[in-house]
Amino acid sequence: MLAPIIIGIIIITLFVLRQAHTKEPFLNVTLFKYIEFSVTTLSIALSVMTMMGVELMLPLYLQDVPGLSTLNSKLTLLPGALLIGTVSPVAGFICD
Repeated sequence: MLAPIIIGIIIITLFVLRQAHTKEPFLNVTLFKYIEFSVTTLSIALSVMTMMGVELMLPLYLQDVPGLSTLNSKLTLLPGALLIGTVSPVAGFICD
């Protein structure tokens, strides 16, 4: 049970060490010394993980508790997916 977590921590540590000593790093790990960048990155990561968890569990909930079919549970979630797909490019354009 702990093996995947330990392996993940080892891989992340090796990645950070390699990026810190590479001439042209893929990820400049020195950016994490700035608290604003670190907090922003952490909050985005947590919100994405939360959203993925909800997107995984909500169809199962809709099938088990109210008894919707697989198709109906997916169609129930379709307006939200369409809204995200429509708003995301617009929000990206506004932020740029």
